[in-house]
Amino acid sequence: MSLIAWNETMRVGIRELDDEHRNLIDRLRQIQEGLLAGTESKTLVGLLTGLILETKAHLEHEEILLAETESSSVEEHHRAHDALIGKALIFQAQFMSGSDKPFTSESFEELRGLLVGHLMDGDREIAKILKSHGVQ
Repeated sequence: MSLIAWNETMRVGIRELDDEHRNLIDRLRQIQEGLLAGTESKTLVGLLTGLILETKAHLEHEEILLAETESSSVEEHHRAHDALIGKALIFQAQFMSGSDKPFTSESFEELRGLLVGHLMDGDREIAKILKSHGVQ
């Protein structure tokens, strides 16, 4: 499994959002490094919780920016954001409960796919709307 790293293909072209995305990718990498190093569960839970909290803040920021444009897609993006956070919270709950489905490399790859997929697709759509309203 190769380490996740920010790269220019992840840019959406709005500095604030790109900075937030870079931080989210850094948090994902910290979790990945912890998994690979066999870091204790308590530390991994803390890293995952931090990622979820920062993701929530980022998604709320996007929704605020989008609402300022009076875009008709605010509700659609809100639902997508809720679904993303919901899935992340399921991973967290399973990991914290000591269930038979611990947070593994496979779980990480699924979480990584969800978050990076959202950044690459959903956030590009948001950036397009924001740019059309002069946000840089």
